[in-house]
Amino acid sequence: MGVPVQTISPNLFRAMESQEEKRFIQKLARVVREAVPDLASEPEPDFTAQIRLLVEEARSYGLRAEQTIGAYAITAGLLGLNFVDEHPAAKEILTGHETEFKKADLLEAFTIKLLETLEQ
Repeated sequence: MGVPVQTISPNLFRAMESQEEKRFIQKLARVVREAVPDLASEPEPDFTAQIRLLVEEARSYGLRAEQTIGAYAITAGLLGLNFVDEHPAAKEILTGHETEFKKADLLEAFTIKLLETLEQ
């Protein structure tokens, strides 16, 4: 005797996935607002819509984990939404062949170095 197998209909699976994505977007929006105080007063629902777009962009560069997508979103919050186009080094990092976690580490180091340089 085996254990009965539960099947999930494709519609139920999509609904569960959609709810999880919505929670992730909300959580990421809070994290970005905390990490980038200048964005704390950005109005809703535009801010959350922008976060959703940033998640899609991050995924297009192979970033899938919450932490790596978060690094991408925070970088966009600090450097601007077009940071990939405006900073060839960022684009090189994101289109490189490193793991997603290495890309996130390199992106963070790049952002910190750039901000430190701009403060001088």
